[in-house]
Amino acid sequence: CGRLEAGKGLLSFVDAGHPGFAYLDSRDGSCWEVKGSNMPIGFVACQTFKEYVLPVRRGDSLVFYSDGITESENSEGELFGTERLLRFVAAHRALPPLKIVEEIMKTAFYYSLSGFRDDATIVAAGVDADPSGPRSDWREELNRSDGEGLHALRSRFEKALGEALPNGDSRIRAELTLGFMEALGNAIRHTEGTATAGWTIHTGGVTVEIEFRGSDYQWYQVRAPQMRDLPLHGFGSWIMDKTFDSVLLLRGPENKKRLVMTKVSL
Repeated sequence: CGRLEAGKGLLSFVDAGHPGFAYLDSRDGSCWEVKGSNMPIGFVACQTFKEYVLPVRRGDSLVFYSDGITESENSEGELFGTERLLRFVAAHRALPPLKIVEEIMKTAFYYSLSGFRDDATIVAAGVDADPSGPRSDWREELNRSDGEGLHALRSRFEKALGEALPNGDSRIRAELTLGFMEALGNAIRHTEGTATAGWTIHTGGVTVEIEFRGSDYQWYQVRAPQMRDLPLHGFGSWIMDKTFDSVLLLRGPENKKRLVMTKVSL
């Protein structure tokens, strides 16, 4: 269940199904799998469903699909798969939503040879409006061994928050900066090379994006740290969850990851 508000530049959704959905970023043509941490509805007796937020811009596309698409098998038993779907959407990003649906359905059908064995459903949507209000954007590539660069990035983020929100609560700005640096440290620990950090700040809120390449990890397992034990690690995910309204890890081809954290209102 989701609500796309192009004027605010936000997709708010509750993930209660099996597969995720595909998000095409018009800035660089990359395509990502978006999946929350909720179990599919009906799998467990009792569950509180968490809401997530994904920032969107003019030109972005969203492709929702059932597992009948990604679990189509060829003659050798190989699945069509999520990564192949992401690559397909990225390669056909110039097409309008309806044409994307038709091309995916046709390609997956021919891939399976004998036809779909499960329900095959696709819904695609394009964003055709820019978010309203002034915005501050920044993106920068970082090296995990560059301590001075990380310190400079922290100062730049604090300054950007102060300039975009001059009348904002200084405590909230400090919390967001702490959450941003914790997320950056978390990503750097899992990356296989460099990381790219960026943010978008506007009158309604702030979004932080950290992109890296590395193995998957349990980003959604948030537990309050046991302060009496004075652990060396374990605070990061908890701090990120407390300072931002939504924390999402997007997955792309070739172990690409994008951590997206959003504070909806300030």
